[in-house]
Amino acid sequence: MSTLVIEDHDALRVALDSGLIPAAVQAAPVSFELDEDQRLLLEPSVEIGRSERKKLREVGVAFSRRRIRAGQTLRCWAELIDPEPAPEPQLPLGEVLFVSEGDHGFLRLSGELLRLGSEDQRLAFFDDEHGQRRNLCRVADPPYYALLRALDRDDPLRAYLPARPGGRVWVEIGARHPQAARLDLEPGELVLIPRGPAGARAATPAPTPGCVPWLRAPDGPWLDLQAVSDVTLPSLTSWRGTTPKQRLAVELRLVRAPSKRPADLWVLRERALEQIEQLVCTVPDEVVARLRFAIVEQPTPHGDGTHTCVVLRARRSAKGPPALDLNAEAYVPAAQIPDLYLPVGAMIDPPLRPSRLRELLGDDAPGSSLDQRVVWLAPQGSEGRRGHSFSRESLDETAFAPLSEWVDYLVGAHEHALAPWVRSTAFDLDSFVSIGVEWEDGEAPKPKREPKPKRDRLRREPEFDEHDFATPVSVEIADAGPGPQVDPEQELRPIDLPRSEIEAQLSALETAFCELDTPLDDPGRTAAWADLGNLQAALHRSREAGLCWSRALWPSASASASAGGPSPLVLAHRWVASECAMLGYPDGGHMLGIVDIIDVDLDEQMVRALAAEVVYAELYTRASPAERDRAAASLGSLAQVPPPLGPELLARLQRFFATHGARLDLRTLWLARSALARLAGDDRLALFQTRDLIMGSLREGVGLARNIPNFVRTHGTDGDASDLGRLADELQRVRDEYLTTKRKRSTIESTYPEARTDAYVRLVLAWGLARLGRPQVARQELEAGEALLGDSIDPARGDPIHIAAHASYAARIQHALEGLPPGAPLSAEPNGPIAARERLSNIDRFKYDRLLQLSRVLDPREDTDAFDKWNRKDDEPFAGLALLTHPEDLAALFDRMLAGMTTQGPERVARALGELLEFLEALPEPLAVPRLHAALPFVSAAPLELRPKLLRNALLLAGYYDRPALIDDALATLAVSDAELTEQRPAEYAELLTRCAAVLRRSNNEAQLSSRLTKLEERVGDNSDLPGVVAQLHIAAGFAALGQPGRVQGAFTAAYTLLPELAAPPPKLQVLQTLLREIAVALSRSTPGQAIAGARALMQRLPSTSDSLSTTSHFCLSVIQLMEAVVLSLASEDLALSQWARRWVEDDEHLLHRRIHTDLSSR
Repeated sequence: MSTLVIEDHDALRVALDSGLIPAAVQAAPVSFELDEDQRLLLEPSVEIGRSERKKLREVGVAFSRRRIRAGQTLRCWAELIDPEPAPEPQLPLGEVLFVSEGDHGFLRLSGELLRLGSEDQRLAFFDDEHGQRRNLCRVADPPYYALLRALDRDDPLRAYLPARPGGRVWVEIGARHPQAARLDLEPGELVLIPRGPAGARAATPAPTPGCVPWLRAPDGPWLDLQAVSDVTLPSLTSWRGTTPKQRLAVELRLVRAPSKRPADLWVLRERALEQIEQLVCTVPDEVVARLRFAIVEQPTPHGDGTHTCVVLRARRSAKGPPALDLNAEAYVPAAQIPDLYLPVGAMIDPPLRPSRLRELLGDDAPGSSLDQRVVWLAPQGSEGRRGHSFSRESLDETAFAPLSEWVDYLVGAHEHALAPWVRSTAFDLDSFVSIGVEWEDGEAPKPKREPKPKRDRLRREPEFDEHDFATPVSVEIADAGPGPQVDPEQELRPIDLPRSEIEAQLSALETAFCELDTPLDDPGRTAAWADLGNLQAALHRSREAGLCWSRALWPSASASASAGGPSPLVLAHRWVASECAMLGYPDGGHMLGIVDIIDVDLDEQMVRALAAEVVYAELYTRASPAERDRAAASLGSLAQVPPPLGPELLARLQRFFATHGARLDLRTLWLARSALARLAGDDRLALFQTRDLIMGSLREGVGLARNIPNFVRTHGTDGDASDLGRLADELQRVRDEYLTTKRKRSTIESTYPEARTDAYVRLVLAWGLARLGRPQVARQELEAGEALLGDSIDPARGDPIHIAAHASYAARIQHALEGLPPGAPLSAEPNGPIAARERLSNIDRFKYDRLLQLSRVLDPREDTDAFDKWNRKDDEPFAGLALLTHPEDLAALFDRMLAGMTTQGPERVARALGELLEFLEALPEPLAVPRLHAALPFVSAAPLELRPKLLRNALLLAGYYDRPALIDDALATLAVSDAELTEQRPAEYAELLTRCAAVLRRSNNEAQLSSRLTKLEERVGDNSDLPGVVAQLHIAAGFAALGQPGRVQGAFTAAYTLLPELAAPPPKLQVLQTLLREIAVALSRSTPGQAIAGARALMQRLPSTSDSLSTTSHFCLSVIQLMEAVVLSLASEDLALSQWARRWVEDDEHLLHRRIHTDLSSR
């Protein structure tokens, strides 16, 4: 057999890669040695055909009859190629194979992995031909810390990654083999390719190939860690339960509450039928349709007869309960107990948890519960030192009937006799002519008013001519030209009008505001925001009023002055006055006492009121004497001087807002924290912490219910009655489908109760329903989940894993009920979710962390790479953030970093650019913009896989600074990498473009965005592997941002087709999670119809969804993962927004970013 003579190692690799040496020959053993000229002499064990030899001669390979006698024989030709150096792997790693030696190596490695949370270890033990014990350990996604020893050449531990998923060829971490992915072995054998000696790390191959022998080991048998480990437990102590000899007697009383909400239940005890008749004669049908009523016959106090009482109850509606002018007892629902009503302005003392109140105050009627009856607490007697005593009164839910069905409107002079009250009642209505302002949402004709003297304008009372509305008239409105000039500051007066007229004015003003054709940051909108805030406050809508006031104060003082609008000082004072009126405080100074209120008594309205006072105090401190005089002249007798905020009070206020600031909308939070920072002497570190909190919230979604006014969210749509309600109804249908679906459970899962998994699915559904505005149903689902968990969440004797998981889900559900963004921080209280998580250890912590890792409800944020931070702790230039307080020193550091990039490698350049772009906003804009210009050219020098994130951050920064030239430079930098990203990183590129869609739209680059997405779409085509499908989902989301949501359908179909392959045993949960998350994101950016269709398709996967992981002892992760994807697809407020509202929200978020950047750079 002929011997091949090949000049060098490079020529051999070309021959193998090009296929000149047939695959059958490459897979067979080969003998080799070096001749005196250092050429490779290769003697194959399989004859090479004549045609192949001809091709080899044409490329310079010679054939000789010399036989190899002193050479080395290898199992295949690929073993001739030395492994090449490779960069350190990036998380997640997937499955890793560790190889250790002897008992000491096994015990040290397995114990370390178990301590770090990796219990799922598969082990095999062998003795090699030299009698050396070899331990093989296969672990899925091990902690990065465990790999650090394997990267140390002096440690005998080695770690290997599969050359391809599911293959039997493994390559040591830190190396790559060009032929490894092509190798195929018989079942039952593993090949381990080491990286070679330290010298093999050089860029050039070793002169003698094959000097690093490959390791071959049997593929099993594999043992579970439990088979070779013993767990020791401490001795069990025995305690005996007992009870106290004396029980604590607690008397519940009604005391005054710090807030006042509109009533939605009324009990009429005096002239009940007469008042009902007067009511239906004075309100339109729309209001009557929103009321339900019940009639009760009660005995008189002396027992000599009965008298009629009427209970009115408002239907739940997005508009809130109507304001009724009745001589009645008014009630509002208790917090978290919607069917228990308390008197308006009252609360129960002492405060008990809602579940305990339900148990104590529920109806005692046999076979009834609080869910089936309406219970209210009627005050008794006069108010004592501890408030009122009360009695419980209740009615069955079925006793209430729609008021509209019990009213007959009589027409004509004759009518039949009235039927008894048992069936119906007819009211003979007085003549009524609508003036267009009662209970309507639209703008109505303005009644004529007589001008009042200037001194009376603090409280404006409407005056009507009795002939104005005697008969309906047709009014023609002509353009009368510009009206008289009015001082806008004098128009900001407290509202003292009937509620119906306020609602009519508010509706008209909201409609006019939405139809304005001016930018959102136009200072001319300031006065309109102030008017909206005044009207919302008059209706006691605290959150809506706060959203309007914070936007009125958002522009700078100079911008407000140039527009001729109210000064920020006057606006802040009006804000404080409105908060005082809603909470019942005499002035803003008294509201500073809120800082000392205990947590359980605090609510969002109190925190917002304190923020308003802080903002006003800071503006007053900063104002010049002339500005204060002008404000005092404008406010007249209403003007108040805020009390000084001393150092001790400032410190308490800073701690207060650091703890409770998350309850506020993002604008109010920034206004308050930036005001405190200025009062404390430019506390930049506190501002950067607030910025990080706000940016983190924005990454998870703006939180529409808490941060965007309701009239904006519903403009151009039918509001809650349309899309949002449709999505909530679909989610309830999903719940019913889940409860009636029979799953095919795996053998391991079937050994554990299914109720635990059902409980967590109910908690996920509760979160989604809370996000979609169904708080009552969400609470019912929460209670259902807690009932399924039962004693396992009992703090004293429950399961620690269930206690921690339930606490986290309950906290997320509460966040959704309060309108907080999905990524709001969890409570660090002693009994909160973080404390429950930290009490877990070993395998319990591992199982909980697996749930946390796969749940986008519990942890929507991207995890920080703690190991990478630790490895770079010594060269971290921003340690302690000390430089943030010295912009000039920080600018000098950036200049040094930019200068050093010219000589650094690509990875180091990428790391430095990431740090620079992260902290660049700490500089004033004149210093930041030139350095961003200077940094852009270096982006192209970074490794391709790191460029998308760098380009995204650079483009977003350029958009925040609103510099067209800077945006053009950033787009030019993007164009340099366009071809490479399109060809090699289409998924990351599509995600980059989608995240920056708002910036490109605002800078008139929509056509360029559409062109790049189209090019990406052509490149990806119908690629059905995971990266291709993820790229299709990102591209579809990008087109949806351009107003083309129909593209989502095709991408969803491709992704859905891939799900069965990823879910097949054993399920690839990490990859499956990525795909399900991207599916949910794409569906949430489509249309409600597409989202519902996609969710229903995902539900078809439920019957076959199961797994056999170690976590099945507590929950089935695959089921929770699937149901979360369904819920996330539907529970998106964005789906209910019109195209106008989507653009408005994007622009509003941009203004939030820009103000934060401006404040940080101006300090």
